[in-house]
Amino acid sequence: MDKLLEQIRRQKALLRQEALRRRAEQPDKDRLSLQICQTLLAMPEFQAARTILFYVHYGDEVRTQPLLRYLLGEAETFAGGPAESLSTAAGEPFSPQEAIARGPNRQARQLLVPYCQGNDLKLFRLRSMAELEPGRFGILEPRSELRQSTERQATIQEVDLVVVPGVAFDRRGGRLGHGRGYYDRLLAQARPDTLLVGLAYECQILPETPILPGDIPVDKLITEANVYIRN
Repeated sequence: MDKLLEQIRRQKALLRQEALRRRAEQPDKDRLSLQICQTLLAMPEFQAARTILFYVHYGDEVRTQPLLRYLLGEAETFAGGPAESLSTAAGEPFSPQEAIARGPNRQARQLLVPYCQGNDLKLFRLRSMAELEPGRFGILEPRSELRQSTERQATIQEVDLVVVPGVAFDRRGGRLGHGRGYYDRLLAQARPDTLLVGLAYECQILPETPILPGDIPVDKLITEANVYIRN
């Protein structure tokens, strides 16, 4: 059994290295990220969610910061602007502003971001991008003095929808992270009805991701080309 687990870990390390290379070489990341985030914004589940946990993008990840700024009211338009069209599941077009109107208003919607504390991720109620600064691994996290406020702390049980990062995914929801297990430990505590949505470029999709005990799959995966639903 130990030999099998070690074999899977080595396989994951090789796949991780290849996926990181592909992602780094992916051109036009800003435009593709806009497409991916527009699809996320158009999802009925996203529009209905009152508490959403976002990752704050770092490096070559699908860019989430423009959407966060928009949802926080710090940008009047979302990237390409209000003319950028979205579609409902029925194919009905609408604007990013309408997407916000269809869901809870900005005061009712809670936006959470994670930060590292020891070997775990803790959650913070974000009100402004100015509240973030580079933390562990260089990723933007809430400033340390703000984390102490009880009213800004949150738990994963409060979350309706999680926007999940990943190094690689497969079409059945399998996810490959950086190997530290932060998100897997967090997501294992989520409510059964919490929707887990992965964001990735199509180049990050693998035929299959190796699975170890404790690995948590996503329910939906959005790329610039497809929306994959876990089966």
